[in-house]
Order: sequence, then structure tokens, then C-alpha cells
Amino acid sequence: PEHNASLGIPNLIESTWVPQHNMLHDSRLSAFVTHCGQGSTTEANYAGVPLIVVPVIFDQVRNAFQVKRNGIGLNLDKSALGRPKIFKETVLEILENPKYKNQAMKIASMLNDKPFSAREIFVKNMEFLAKHGPLRQLDHQGRHLNVFQYYLIDVIGAVLFMFVISLSIIFCIISKLLRLLRIPFSAKRKEE
Repeated sequence: PEHNASLGIPNLIESTWVPQHNMLHDSRLSAFVTHCGQGSTTEANYAGVPLIVVPVIFDQVRNAFQVKRNGIGLNLDKSALGRPKIFKETVLEILENPKYKNQAMKIASMLNDKPFSAREIFVKNMEFLAKHGPLRQLDHQGRHLNVFQYYLIDVIGAVLFMFVISLSIIFCIISKLLRLLRIPFSAKRKEE
């Protein structure tokens, strides 16, 4: 970066891009501050790194709730980033309280020690299918819809029909009111 805000701080490195996976698996990393997107949260969970999360939109809020509930990090409101005291307290809590690191390592251990590999699950499912044949209970009824139903043409048609009828009724009511009030509705003027 051009601003060199980290100049003179020995344990802070600024960069425009960092290989996140490598950074998260570096044993020197004590905590990870993230917006709590699904990708960065999952990578941090696999690496066993405690999190300080600053959710902004969409799934980030839900992911931040899961981080807190699982005891692997703390949530910060984005407005707290402008208040150094609150940010510092949060960082110190993560760094000084071993429960976050211990829980993060436990979650990482569970994620890395899967009871079944993807290959084993695939083989078991194929064997089940070969033994029992097609499973009608899992057949999605949506695949039996005709084109009009699949693309909701019938629904769109009904909504458009109702819209046109509503506009016609409103037009008739307004024109009758204008006639009662003797206001000419037409743009043509009477010539004398």
C-alpha cells in the first residue's frame, strides 16, 4: 500500500493481497479479523484460528452468530472499528482468553476428522440405489410440470388479467366522476 500506515510496527504487515489459506495455517497467527463471509469463516474453522468477526450484510450476520454460538470468536459491530478502545478490548479478549483458541482447535479437529470420506458416502449411496432401485419418495414433483406451469406463465397471465381489469375499473370510475363534476375528460375543446 502507498500510505505505509504500518511503518514502524514490527508485527504488522500490510499488503494488497495475501494467500489467505497459507496465512490461516501459519502457526504464528493468533486471531483472524474477517467480514465473516462463508469462505473465510470455513477456512478459519479448518485452520483452528479464533475469529473477530465484523458482519456487514447477507449471510455474514448468520455466520457471525454461529461463530459466537460455537465459542470460536467474538462479534464486533462495524461502527466499533472507529472506536479503538472497543476494538482493542475485543482483540485482547481473543488473545488472552484461551477458551477461544481451544474451541477453535476442537472445531478444526472435528472438521478434519470426518467419520466418512466423500468417496465412502458416494459408494454407500450407489450401493443403496442399486439394491433398492429408484426412490419414488425422493422424486421431485416439479420435474413433471408442463412449460406453462414451470415458467409460471399461468400465474403471470392471471396476475396481468387482474391488473388490466383493475385498471379498467379505475378508469371507468374516474371518467364517471369527471362527468358528474362536468369536467371534460377529452382533450378536444368545443369550438364556438
